[in-house]
Amino acid sequence: MQEVTKAYEQNVIDIPNLVLAEPVTETGYASFQVDMKGIPLQAIDEQIKVQHLVTRESHRIGADLQGARESRLENYIVSALFENHDAVSYDHDADLLFELAAQVVEHLRQKKGDDEEVRKVLLSHQKTIAQIVFAQMEEKRWKRTVQQDTYVSRGYLRIATQALSADHDEEVRPFHEPLAEKRDIRGMVFGSFKRCMYDVQKFDSDDERRFAELLESDPTVLKWFKPAKNAFQIRYALDHHYEPDFVVETKTEKLLCEPKRPDMVDEARVVAKAEAAVSWCKHATEHEQRLGQTKPWRYVLIPGDAIKPSASLDGLVAKFSK
Repeated sequence: MQEVTKAYEQNVIDIPNLVLAEPVTETGYASFQVDMKGIPLQAIDEQIKVQHLVTRESHRIGADLQGARESRLENYIVSALFENHDAVSYDHDADLLFELAAQVVEHLRQKKGDDEEVRKVLLSHQKTIAQIVFAQMEEKRWKRTVQQDTYVSRGYLRIATQALSADHDEEVRPFHEPLAEKRDIRGMVFGSFKRCMYDVQKFDSDDERRFAELLESDPTVLKWFKPAKNAFQIRYALDHHYEPDFVVETKTEKLLCEPKRPDMVDEARVVAKAEAAVSWCKHATEHEQRLGQTKPWRYVLIPGDAIKPSASLDGLVAKFSK
């Protein structure tokens, strides 16, 4: 392998040094009406006769219906939920638990007609009732990722010199020449740019090379480049950072652009990266507006089959910006 090292031009694109804080995953339960199917209605008899089949001996056992007397009937169910299900949090779920428990208690009141009879049923079947309610809660569990606040480090990102590795016998190729062996593109180095901030660039796919062709020919584009690794701090998942494929400045705005195979556009990981990049662009725009800058940032996720000779950057942005 050989290294091709080229410095960027001095007319850089100003990129705010934003740190997108790590997303936090929140979980909880939606409110619902309890399905009372399976809820026991009969208390266990206080004295049950047990007869051994072999010895024919018999004795009586007592059901513990004299346990701690709760001030609210709902407490029997709520306490059983906390004791037997670790996923339940009193701080976050208490209101919902008492709401669900109240539904069960009201159902039992309608069936038994007397609070003391209801209390006996609850004492007899605390754990069973809690299990039925919790199983239905799990069906209503939700999970969402919440983006935390972004903070701005001092100044702008420094666009560093790139060291590009190429195949041993590789020479710098004109970027606009079609490739015969597209699968080998990652080992190639391309040049002859006029608007790129680097003299040479590498591409991960022919879609990226064709997008560079579009950028070089589009009259609205002032400059562009492919960021080096770790140039951005856009977190999209725990300990995972996203690096956009292209940074582009036009006469009216600044863009993070991501050409992607059409069958990958809706993948969960691609969507998560896009959401993080959209958030980054929002904060970058707000930050630069405070400094008197007028060009907004936008994120564009572009299916590879949309990058055609007849396409324009404005058209792609209008159709695929997030």
